[in-house]
Amino acid sequence: MSALPGRLRAARDWATQDPVLFPAGLAIFLLLLWLREPGALGAPQFFAEDGSWFAQAYRGGAVSSLAMVHGGYPVLLQRLGALIAGLAPVTWAPLLYAAIGLLAGALPAAVF
Repeated sequence: MSALPGRLRAARDWATQDPVLFPAGLAIFLLLLWLREPGALGAPQFFAEDGSWFAQAYRGGAVSSLAMVHGGYPVLLQRLGALIAGLAPVTWAPLLYAAIGLLAGALPAAVF
């Protein structure tokens, strides 16, 4: 018995079996999200609590920042984004945050 329900399994199978349609769909959704807010990549900047999450991940270390919760919820995607951005120069952090956010928005749309 598979661990995934039927709809999720079908989406996963479609995404992995078609080598052209999935990347094309992902590119289209990325383009649509970028057209919605072109300044996100053109002039990236931290928004709201992004700066504090980046600082916590930078100061606290990888494991401790992933274990932290915000408002009672684990915010793994933001923490992983901060860890990835922490590997690059600090001036690139807002751009990496924006790129990870665009990818996080487009990937589910492309799969489902």
